Amino acid sequence: MALFGSITFSEEAWGGEFKQGVLTSSVFNANRAVIHNAMSYSASTPADTLIKVEARGGNSDTPGVGWTDWFEVKNGLIPAGLDNYQYLQYRIFLFSLDLITKPTFFDIAFNFETA
Repeated sequence: MALFGSITFSEEAWGGEFKQGVLTSSVFNANRAVIHNAMSYSASTPADTLIKVEARGGNSDTPGVGWTDWFEVKNGLIPAGLDNYQYLQYRIFLFSLDLITKPTFFDIAFNFETA
């Protein structure tokens, strides 16, 4: 899966100190329920920055009833709570202590197999 869109940093503080930018993906359709084996992404996180990735799954093409809560996913790992769903959506949080030094998110991929 490829990342499309843009991320804009806001002046608002999150967690007391960090400024944040957020991108929420489109909903991706695997065409059947799947088991996720791994998630990986590439990013650059200079000092005083960080990136957090979350994902959720569902069995309808519109998030809402029947969708999971957001799960934090670590690079290389994906929670079992996202298995057995046909649809997947992710969101990326980019944090910076200032608006000068910013993390860069390059791409994301999910590896899955038929449930």
